[in-house]
Amino acid sequence: MEVGLQALCIKEVSMKINLNLKNIYLEGERNHISLAICEALTFNGGKMLSATSKIVPDIILISLPLQPDDGLDFNIYFQKIEIIKEKISKKKGGRLLFIISALSEIPMRRYHSYSIGMSGIRTAIKTLAMSLGPTTLVNGIGVGLVGEPLISGDRSMSSHTPIKTAGSIKQVSDTALFFCDPLNSYTTGQILCVDGGWSVGYGRNF
Repeated sequence: MEVGLQALCIKEVSMKINLNLKNIYLEGERNHISLAICEALTFNGGKMLSATSKIVPDIILISLPLQPDDGLDFNIYFQKIEIIKEKISKKKGGRLLFIISALSEIPMRRYHSYSIGMSGIRTAIKTLAMSLGPTTLVNGIGVGLVGEPLISGDRSMSSHTPIKTAGSIKQVSDTALFFCDPLNSYTTGQILCVDGGWSVGYGRNF
C-alpha cells in the first residue's frame, strides 16, 4: 500500500467479513476508491500481495479510471484482463472484482469513447463469469458520482441522480466487501451500480 494513502476508510468500515488471510492483488488504477477498498479488505483479514509476488491471488481487483476521459486507451485494460484470466483460471475458488464507471450501464454523449470502452468492460465481466465458472466468481462495481471534491463521475450527473447527493468512498468499499465475502458464493456476472440511482435514467436529458 502506498505511503500516505493508508487508512482512507478504515475508521468508517462498518460491514464485517472474515477473509481469513486470503491473498489480494490490485491491478490497474490506484485512486482513493481502489486503495480504500484494499484497506477495507485488509482490515477484514485479507493480505495484500506486491507486484513481484509469485502467489496467485485469491481475489484480484481490477481498477479502471473513474473520471470520464475520452483519451483513455482501453486496449491496455483488455490486454491485462487476458493475462489475469490465464492466471486465475488455474486457481480454484478465485474472485475477480472490477471497479468501473457507472457509464458502463448508461452512455454519456459528452464522453463517447469512454462510454464505449466501459461498456466493453461490462461485457467482459459477464463473459469472464461464464468462462471462468464455476471456480471463479466475476463481478463489478459501477461507480457513479463520488466525493467532494469529485473523485469519480462527472459533475453534470448530480442533477440526474434521484438521491441528489454524491456518494462516499465508504459506500463503494462496503459494496466491495459484499462481493468479496466468502459467504457470498452464488453471485457472479453482476455489475452493481453505486451511483445514487443515476443509471436508472432519472430526469435524463443527455
